[in-house]
Amino acid sequence: VFELGRIEAELWKARQFRDVDVQATLRELIDGERLVLLRDDKGRLYGATRELFEKEQEIARLTVDGRHDTGHRTDAVLTRRVVDDFATASRAKAEREGWRFDERIWTKQRTAIESLTTETGRIAVLKGFAGAGKTTAMTCVRQVYEASGFTVIGCAVAGRAAENLEREAGIKSDTLLGLLTRIEHGHLRLGRKDIVVADEAGMIDSALMHRLVKACDASGAKLLTLGEAEQLQPVGGGGAFGMMERLLAERESDSGGVQVLGDITRQKGECRWLTQAILDIRNGDAESGLQALQDHNLLRTGENGEVLKERMVRDWMTSPVGYRKKLMIAGTRAEVSDLNALARASRRARGELVGEDVRLDVRPRDGEATMQKAFAVGDRIAFGKKDRHLGIGGEGVQNGCYGTIEKLDKRLLGRSAVLTVRLDDGRRIVFDTGMQVKLAPKHERKKGKVLAFTRYNFIDHAYAITVHKSQGQTVENCFVLASDRMSDRE
Repeated sequence: VFELGRIEAELWKARQFRDVDVQATLRELIDGERLVLLRDDKGRLYGATRELFEKEQEIARLTVDGRHDTGHRTDAVLTRRVVDDFATASRAKAEREGWRFDERIWTKQRTAIESLTTETGRIAVLKGFAGAGKTTAMTCVRQVYEASGFTVIGCAVAGRAAENLEREAGIKSDTLLGLLTRIEHGHLRLGRKDIVVADEAGMIDSALMHRLVKACDASGAKLLTLGEAEQLQPVGGGGAFGMMERLLAERESDSGGVQVLGDITRQKGECRWLTQAILDIRNGDAESGLQALQDHNLLRTGENGEVLKERMVRDWMTSPVGYRKKLMIAGTRAEVSDLNALARASRRARGELVGEDVRLDVRPRDGEATMQKAFAVGDRIAFGKKDRHLGIGGEGVQNGCYGTIEKLDKRLLGRSAVLTVRLDDGRRIVFDTGMQVKLAPKHERKKGKVLAFTRYNFIDHAYAITVHKSQGQTVENCFVLASDRMSDRE
């Protein structure tokens, strides 16, 4: 969806460089079949592509129509027993590990858990701020559904978010595209005993959400979406999650609707003040939130971006936590590249990178052109493409997983090497960034193709990442290079 006034302004800009009939172009857009005109409550005119508009209309219809579905309701007595057992285990864990089990927050989580599992609705929403306890609630939701004979399947746009959902909530998960591909190619058949959990749902664009909602509706599976529409927006067009949330909230009295976790549990002890600062910024009082950060010496300002980058890297380096537990975030890939270069230089000066730099041909993300980057033993790297069979032992990696280079053997020819990487989940993986010749898969050998040429060089430095790439991650210390490129319509 876009405001027509902005389109007109861009056309007038384009007219400075080439012959453009602004009014004729606008009339063509308005009168054409590909555009649907919309007007907001302030009278502003917007346009949406007809294809996306129709997909969102179907999502809306299926969301509303499915609210009375009873096929996924769990028995109330069984649900209470599982929830009670979960609470007892959580209290015992808190006592063992020396942290306080918050009964007030648990009461709200319990209400959400019981509503999501025992009430009607083929689509449900669990809304909560970052750090509000959605993962804790979903761990219990999974236990309730599994005790009731259901299978819980997870997905998220980012591979790292899917990994976290699986590791922290115990829900077997995949990337959203990976899940949809398996469903649409017949490798995974959903049914009425399946619960599909979509984490970070606010980042799912309308086209992908349409495919997911349609797949669940066709099979009778329940779709449970987690997230908050006011956080990061989808890279693609549309914001279907916010629309689904509003539709269900308007009809909450007759279905499970929208369950909200409004407290933040992540900041503890002396950092509890940070919870209020986050809520102030989240609720539109940025001045109070930023002032609190500045009062605690956590906000740096300046007009020189290069100086701020250097200061941020110094702060990042002096942070006492390990590299796996701290992260730098920026709004653009260029800023991320600068921060990674500064971080490597600082680590090199400390003697933390072993041996000479080796320049490799890499592609940080699938679809990008090959570029040269320097790596050394000790470097933190990110994997930019999912490969279930990567590694000598076929260990496999997710898009967005991280590791540390333990060994680097450069090939004699070309800019490639054999890397030994210790992944953050504890596994060790060995792979060659150069071209590999393997026996073709069985279905391709039937067509006469004997050999397959493959290459995995989708790696990049992992000291700094973009804000979208960071979604779904939890670290102890986060350093953010804020700029206007990090803002969106929210």
